[in-house]
Amino acid sequence: MKFDLSRGDLNWPQYVWALLPFGLIAIGGAIGGLCGGLAAGLNVKVMKGELGASQKYLVTAFGTVAAVGVYFVLAALFINLTGLGT
Repeated sequence: MKFDLSRGDLNWPQYVWALLPFGLIAIGGAIGGLCGGLAAGLNVKVMKGELGASQKYLVTAFGTVAAVGVYFVLAALFINLTGLGT
């Protein structure tokens, strides 16, 4: 998936909203980057889609929250499997 910000498909507030899941990189490292990157890519795809404006923001908000949830599950699984939490 490639982001071309010069094409102007979305305005800057839409890009900021869609790319919020990248914040998981700051708190989650590689696992956060994986979850955040996938969610951000899907969010941009949704924002460029045919849904209405309010539907786009609701779907992308759900995607961001889901990415955070998946991150916490994967991080907990990683900690339990590696024994780093003890």
